[in-house]
Amino acid sequence: MKVLHIFSSKAFAGLERHVEELSFEQSKNNNVLVIGPEKFKNKFRANYHSLDNLGYRFSPFKSSKLKEIFLNYTPDVVNTHGTKPAMLLKKFKNRNFKWVATVHNNKKNVYAYEKADSVIAVSKLAVTNFNKQHKNIYHELNWVDETRFPKYTKKNGKYFCFIGRLEPQKNLETLIKIWKSVEEKLVIVGEGSQEEGLKNLVTDLDIAKKIKFIPYTDNVGNILCHSKGQIFCSLKEGSPKSFFESIYCEVPVIATPVGAFPELLDNEFISSDLTYDSIKKVILHWTARPKELLKKQKNLISSIKKNHTIKKASERILKIYES
Repeated sequence: MKVLHIFSSKAFAGLERHVEELSFEQSKNNNVLVIGPEKFKNKFRANYHSLDNLGYRFSPFKSSKLKEIFLNYTPDVVNTHGTKPAMLLKKFKNRNFKWVATVHNNKKNVYAYEKADSVIAVSKLAVTNFNKQHKNIYHELNWVDETRFPKYTKKNGKYFCFIGRLEPQKNLETLIKIWKSVEEKLVIVGEGSQEEGLKNLVTDLDIAKKIKFIPYTDNVGNILCHSKGQIFCSLKEGSPKSFFESIYCEVPVIATPVGAFPELLDNEFISSDLTYDSIKKVILHWTARPKELLKKQKNLISSIKKNHTIKKASERILKIYES
């Protein structure tokens, strides 16, 4: 099968790793090409064609470049990731390929996706606003690429952690303010637009001895192996890879009721809403009980290891392409 993946992004984060891991796994038994920004080319193991500024949705130039690629590559399936590529694909009529659109977050405006042959949603909440009569919506959560953890061994916990982009939707200001009342250490791993402001907040709250910042690393196993738990205070999510990697590495999770979290976690591990007091309540409760937290998520850990590896996810997605 000839598969073409298209994405357009400014930062290499969860969606981009989703495309990278999926395209490489599929390339083992299929002919796969990825179209994306030039700056990410070296991060991809599958065949890659650089095409910048796909975000300019109404550019005739970009549409003609894509048409040229379609004619030369003749894909059986085009899998778009995110709204910007979907807006471009929507304009193509008389397609000679199947268009599968992956939705990575909850979308208020789903206009871009209505012409797709099939939609893959990374969480049930991601397609809340889609037509309930749409028969070709498939639900496929994210996964773990086990090759990232070849010699992983869980060790004694020393701290709680957050691993991800330091951006407003992650709601890290709330996490830091709550941490003033927590008798544990916190390691924040990542980079982003809020990095300086978050570090200043830690200093202003006089909790620098409890909170440590570490730049993003591909070797997240070194962080997770000593973690008692990972905490997500997100205001918006899809199906975060960091969650699946955390659970795979036997690091339990505390989260907010967004994205795929309500599908995966029991209610006792999720704040009742997105208010400060609700998030604080669940964090204070479980950070004081790390052993119980781990024990209660043992079944989830087993399920993720069994059902949510990249190999099994890729097999399910290929079946969607063929359907």
